[in-house]
Amino acid sequence: MKLQAIKKLAEIKSGHSFRTAIKDTVFGPILVVQSVNIESRSLVIDSNELKAISKDDCPAGESSYLQPNDVIITARGSARGSFKAAVFQSCDKPVIASSSVYILRLKNTEKILPAYLALYLSSQAGNAELAKVMTGGAIRTVLKKDIADVLVPIPDTATQKILIQLYQNIQAQEAQLSKKIKINNKILQGALQLTLL
Repeated sequence: MKLQAIKKLAEIKSGHSFRTAIKDTVFGPILVVQSVNIESRSLVIDSNELKAISKDDCPAGESSYLQPNDVIITARGSARGSFKAAVFQSCDKPVIASSSVYILRLKNTEKILPAYLALYLSSQAGNAELAKVMTGGAIRTVLKKDIADVLVPIPDTATQKILIQLYQNIQAQEAQLSKKIKINNKILQGALQLTLL
């Protein structure tokens, strides 16, 4: 299997540095994706969870606006395993990335699928590679210049698709199990209430 550095696979962009805390204006015309929006169990950014900002908070021509199939990865984490990645698909509003994430814009999505790259970077193996270039103390950081050299194994696209489908299948099973646990807890609570009457 071929290993390639991220800089060979993608253009790496930093998120926008906001001068103040991001204020959610609810009906603002621009959405912001931050590291907190990248869930550890999802390969896709949920645009319904993003904060909305006014145009005044974001300069025109900013290079941190997202495009479909951009892979977003957290720039900071507390330890190995805390770096997460996801894919931006689309949204009816413009979406900008904050400085807490990097944007990886793939050069060739036929060679490496965005969801596979996000899956690999979020995995134990991907986090182990990121750990090699981490800096800092309690809050670890991966610098833009260092993430460029992180190596990614690239199987053929058929294998990438199988791995993505396997991950999605596991997610679906976990969601069903979570629902079952909630139902079982409700049954238990109901039984306890009846017993204590």
